Amino acid sequence: QRVALSQGDIVVTHYEVLGYDDGIVLEGFANNSALGQPSNFKAFVDLHQATGNQLFLAASPEVAPTAAQLSDLDTLNASISRLNGAAMPAPAPPAPEAPASAEAVANPN
Repeated sequence: QRVALSQGDIVVTHYEVLGYDDGIVLEGFANNSALGQPSNFKAFVDLHQATGNQLFLAASPEVAPTAAQLSDLDTLNASISRLNGAAMPAPAPPAPEAPASAEAVANPN
C-alpha cells in the first residue's frame, strides 16, 4: 500500500552514523491517517549508493510480523552490521613504560 506522507508524519527517535559517513540508521515511527495508527520503522540510508537504501515499516504494532517481513528486517540489520564491522578499530592504548632500573635511580647522571 502506498501512503503519501506529509510534514510531521515521521518522527525519528534514534539515529546513528555508520563507519566514516558510510551510512545512517534511522529509527522511529510514522503517523498518518492513511496508516490508521502509528507504525514503527527502521531505515538504512547508504550514503555511497542510493540503491542500497532500505526501509522496514511494521504493518501494525498489534500484529506479529510475517516471515517475509522478518527476513526483510534481517537483511536490513545485516547491511548495518557490515558497515559497523568495516569501521576502523579504536587505537590500542600506549604500552606501559618499563620500570627504571635501580642503577638509573641511584645515578641519574
